[in-house]
Amino acid sequence: FAKEGATVIATDNNESALKETIQMMPDADKHFSHVIDVSQSESVASFVQKISKECPTPDVLVNCAGITRDCLMVKMTETMFDDVIKVNLKGTYLMTQAVTKLMMEKQVQSGSVVNISSVSA
Repeated sequence: FAKEGATVIATDNNESALKETIQMMPDADKHFSHVIDVSQSESVASFVQKISKECPTPDVLVNCAGITRDCLMVKMTETMFDDVIKVNLKGTYLMTQAVTKLMMEKQVQSGSVVNISSVSA
């Protein structure tokens, strides 16, 4: 998206990784970064409130946060399972709900949501 000239609003729960990501983008100074925990509704709500005031209105949301716990299901604890579900499923739900609501409020005409899945997501 950045290579095509879009302004990117990037998020991560790791500030140093987020800064590194932004620096790899063309015109790094025109992009925005926010440290958030997508599994926490308060964190997502705070993020959306902030971008609604400080950033261009998003017209594309890319959900790509994901974690994994590399072990057999029979060895996975319930806490490990809950952590994976909170980020990979609940995080996608919370971000999609909050950002699409903002898109609708700002009357974005052709908004899109892209969900990326991997071994981690």
